[in-house]
Amino acid sequence: MELIDQISIPISEISLVRRTRQENVTSLSTHNLIQINRESCYSDGALITVDYFCLIYCMKGTCRLITKRSEREMKRGELFILPPGLPYCVQNTPEDLVITIISPSNLFQKNFHALIYQNNPLSAFFRKSLFELQSDPVYFQLPASPEIRSLIQHLFAEFVKRDALSKIAFNDYLQILYIHIIRSLEQMVLTIADTRRLTVMEMMPSILQYIQKNYHTVTLDSLAELFHYESSYMSKQIRLATGRTFSDIVTNFRLTEARDLLLNTRESIEHIAELVGYNSGDHFSYMFRKVYGISPMRYRQSDVNGDGAFQKTHLPIS
Repeated sequence: MELIDQISIPISEISLVRRTRQENVTSLSTHNLIQINRESCYSDGALITVDYFCLIYCMKGTCRLITKRSEREMKRGELFILPPGLPYCVQNTPEDLVITIISPSNLFQKNFHALIYQNNPLSAFFRKSLFELQSDPVYFQLPASPEIRSLIQHLFAEFVKRDALSKIAFNDYLQILYIHIIRSLEQMVLTIADTRRLTVMEMMPSILQYIQKNYHTVTLDSLAELFHYESSYMSKQIRLATGRTFSDIVTNFRLTEARDLLLNTRESIEHIAELVGYNSGDHFSYMFRKVYGISPMRYRQSDVNGDGAFQKTHLPIS
């Protein structure tokens, strides 16, 4: 049974939906600024351009995603976010189920804020990829599940309604869907063996997520081997995607954790150095002073009040 047939809403609600053809794509159209539709299997292959973010999710079967710069087969569970203005088309069969959600930039940022506005290299990558006029899609792996199917059903159901609460409900369900997408980054690093068919930029969210989870021990060589790339190529692509070197990213994660340990624990400097991934307290102290302009001990001492409690400061993170 098709997804749209599983939505428990009256036929009278569906009849309120207008079907329009714009740039050879049939889509549902309502008062809601965010649009959701099932991709038609009758596309003539012509590329279209939409000034919104496009989330394309292969929920069942396969499809072919064609952009101005690339062409690839999408399998079940694969999801791409296309930035505004990127010409694309989707080719699929009646047996496939491909969902497209189109969202204006301001609403996309609002719904995706949990990922893009954090202070870490992964979030910086998404800000750069999604909002700095980049032209490459951003890849995710979001395996189809009862939860995802239910969310899509609810989105369709609220989309075709016109009551006072439908817009609020639709946006709430969409935020939950984005939370599932963000969480899927954790699963992407578990499917490394299947990454040879992806470009390094498509794998960059997974690469940065892996660094973020393993910065205590990860090296450039081990990272490159895990993702099946040469070390020099991996280094260049990380710099291109984030504007920062691999070493800078690892140092950022290590020293951010070190600052927290300095302010909120009484662990020795040597033990903190070991905890965050440095082989010696001297090397740790050198890097800390280089980045923050103050030694770890002075940083801790300068932030102790009269009763000995530690309070956080706001030194800049490089």
